[in-house]
Amino acid sequence: MKKSSLVITAILGAVALFFYSRMASAKSLKIYFDSLDIGKIKGFTLPDMLAKFRIVNPSNTPLSISALAGDIYVNDKQLSSISQNEKLEIPAKQEIIYKVKISTPILSALPILISLVRRKQKIKITYSGTVNSSGVLIPIEDTIYQS
Repeated sequence: MKKSSLVITAILGAVALFFYSRMASAKSLKIYFDSLDIGKIKGFTLPDMLAKFRIVNPSNTPLSISALAGDIYVNDKQLSSISQNEKLEIPAKQEIIYKVKISTPILSALPILISLVRRKQKIKITYSGTVNSSGVLIPIEDTIYQS
């Protein structure tokens, strides 16, 4: 009876250590909002837009991202919301670029685009959201400037 309880305790300890190390590795993950690429305008439709994220895994453990969600603001006005639920694997000690296609309704994007063309000002793009990696929510708040 004592041997079986010792074995069960050792197995539970190993499982707890495994999950703790995965959570610690997930917390070390670095995620940066890299750019917002806008395709060519074709007729009266909005061009394709891609949000690019640079993801750095400095740990020795391969990690996965199961969800990315947040909002993109252009000059402090909300352009779109992003919700990506595709699983992404990040190898140990690697950096990758993760591209997310943005679908924005034309009625919400048109006022922002018109104000940008009229004012000809520097464009401030902000991403505010979270990433789920191994059950750990990592907040992201990044701002980039494009001219």
